[in-house]
Amino acid sequence: MTRRVLVVADDLTGAMDTGHEFAARGCRTTVQVGGDDGDGPAEASADQSDDDASVTVVDTDSRYADADAARESVATVVRETVAADPDAVVYKKVDSTLRGNVAAEVTAARAAADRPLALVAPAFPANGRLTAEGHHLVDGVPVTATAAGDDAKAPATSYLPRLLGESEGGRERASVPRIASATVARGPDAVAERLGALAALDAGRSSGSSRPAAGTLVACDAVHDDHLAALADGADPGSVVFAGSGGLARHVPLPDDGSRPPTLDPATAADRRALAVVGSVAAATLDQVARVPDDAVVRLDAAAAVREPEAAATDAAVACLDRLEATGQALVTAATDRDDVTAAREAGRAAGVPPDGVGERVATALAATAAAVWRDADPPPTDSLLTGGAVARATLDALDAAAVAPVGRELGAGIPVGLVRGGVADGTPLVTKAGAFGGDGVIANYLGGEVTDDA
Repeated sequence: MTRRVLVVADDLTGAMDTGHEFAARGCRTTVQVGGDDGDGPAEASADQSDDDASVTVVDTDSRYADADAARESVATVVRETVAADPDAVVYKKVDSTLRGNVAAEVTAARAAADRPLALVAPAFPANGRLTAEGHHLVDGVPVTATAAGDDAKAPATSYLPRLLGESEGGRERASVPRIASATVARGPDAVAERLGALAALDAGRSSGSSRPAAGTLVACDAVHDDHLAALADGADPGSVVFAGSGGLARHVPLPDDGSRPPTLDPATAADRRALAVVGSVAAATLDQVARVPDDAVVRLDAAAAVREPEAAATDAAVACLDRLEATGQALVTAATDRDDVTAAREAGRAAGVPPDGVGERVATALAATAAAVWRDADPPPTDSLLTGGAVARATLDALDAAAVAPVGRELGAGIPVGLVRGGVADGTPLVTKAGAFGGDGVIANYLGGEVTDDA
């Protein structure tokens, strides 16, 4: 039986890297990225919606939302999908560094899908994210000792069962069960046996009661890609909600309706005009920007962007147009080092802008810069790279995009390529990158190469 797939992500770059895993296996996939007001999941126009896509990815843009709002956003999307297609595979994408409303959103997805279990495996071995004995690691270090652990809005927690124990309203659950490495290493049959026992136990708790089973979140170890494959193969899609990063997504069951992703027709080198919009201040991204030739970099004044986003965007757009005309490549960023971040925060304090508002104003300025470039460039950019989930979402909203269709290619692990659907950039290739993903040369290689090149 064909099962359509719903993926619910909490930010755009995560939506894209997870959607890519389905497209890479040959499934037509659409990532919904915004509506006219940018306030929620978009409904693309009839000729842009990819109604025949067998995998739909919805970005609820809820990583830093209030937990109640995040819970409701996820529940609404899942409930509507399952009501229309009870056999749909439901995948809750979570951050590979465990930031955001992880417990609230996974709990909401499981309840809305009315499945007894949520299999939670956030590991992404290709990007150095592993879960061992319940502890989540980034490049061998507990996630709490990384930048994700210092995230001011939604700091990560290293011990996965403890994180999943944070239930609605801040109340703790009973102890969260695990599928340990020793079980996963024995393969899909051992995973299926463990999941079956947990589902039966949950049902037994409600036996003789008028209340339905409470549902169980299951924390899963995975230190190799084979472990993620065993977890996915051992789970019954009709009984679980899958929850993970891009790593688990490459192994969940595929629809069998024969749909295929679109093909990519990159510009020739002589005609290429590449625009990169960099909104992340992750250390990896700052290192990547440092490798880009200076004559391609446009520095949007971060402090000015906090005070007057539109004026700062106008100045940056003019500089981007000059770079595109002269060299065929431009990268606009508000931060080339941590001093720029400090300057933006100080400008916010001086202007009475709250800390959350500082990032929002900079994102608005970067998005407005991209929109102005697309409006005024003649010819317009042939392709773009966006890094940083919030800025990627803001930029696509500013371009009036309705969706992105992953093509099944990537510049590196978790750095997918898609085609924009709708708006002024309709039909153009787009690369999205989470701030912490990619090697030092990935952005420079993108600007100097083609969107089909591996970096």
